[in-house]
Amino acid sequence: MDVDLQIVSYVIDTQTTSLGPAYSHRETIYPNGSLLFQKVTLQDTGYYTLLALDKDAESKRVTGQLRVYRK
Repeated sequence: MDVDLQIVSYVIDTQTTSLGPAYSHRETIYPNGSLLFQKVTLQDTGYYTLLALDKDAESKRVTGQLRVYRK
């Protein structure tokens, strides 16, 4: 995964958040791990990947697609 595209990282066990280089102040991360995008634009359309690490440092990766349409 390209670190330059990272929006945020969140450690569940400690509930600590680290903002990545792609953070734009339009994203909010919640304690349950969900990520809210606000004021989305057409340029936000694309694939987003969640990489989760558990306390044993095992990783799980899930990718989803965000589509933004004109009104």
